[in-house]
Amino acid sequence: MGYTTGSSDGLYVSTAENCYGVSSTGTGVFAIYSALNCYGASTSGNGLVAVNAGTCYGISSSAYGLMAVNAENCEGVASTSLGLYTTTANNCYGSGGGGYEGLLADAAFGCYGISDSYYGINATLAGNCYGVSTSGAGINAQNAYCCFGQSTSGYGIRVGVAAFSYADTTMGGGGFNSIILIGCQGTGYVYNYKYLMP
Repeated sequence: MGYTTGSSDGLYVSTAENCYGVSSTGTGVFAIYSALNCYGASTSGNGLVAVNAGTCYGISSSAYGLMAVNAENCEGVASTSLGLYTTTANNCYGSGGGGYEGLLADAAFGCYGISDSYYGINATLAGNCYGVSTSGAGINAQNAYCCFGQSTSGYGIRVGVAAFSYADTTMGGGGFNSIILIGCQGTGYVYNYKYLMP
């Protein structure tokens, strides 16, 4: 366990396993290589940072909740910043606030992301994901398949190509903003599509 009230990291190690780290302005847990079953929290620094993170939880008030190259079964929560930031996310959860994404990744699979005013999930490729936003798009992606996107007043899913996905909006926004839709359904209007295939 690591704890600091200053600018230092709560825990700074090469590899962390079953660890707990807290910092005021530094990173809660900073693992150079990998973190497994760890918890990191910071007030103004990142909650948890690692190259590879597995079954980890990171939380921050004003910086990234969790940042990793590869994240699996992880949660990242931020009050006024990006919840979870990673290259590849598998079965992850991200919650962001203050105009930031809940989850930002190149590829996201089986993930859930929520944001108050930006994208719930922002990814190049999203598969089997669920994204929710109050005023931004639930899911923003180049390609999305088997996804569910929901927004109060924005687009449920904003995507280049979507397949077998559902987009929902509750206050008159667009269900989809998409170029190609294949086997998709949703509420609201569909904007900017070229092909709508049942």
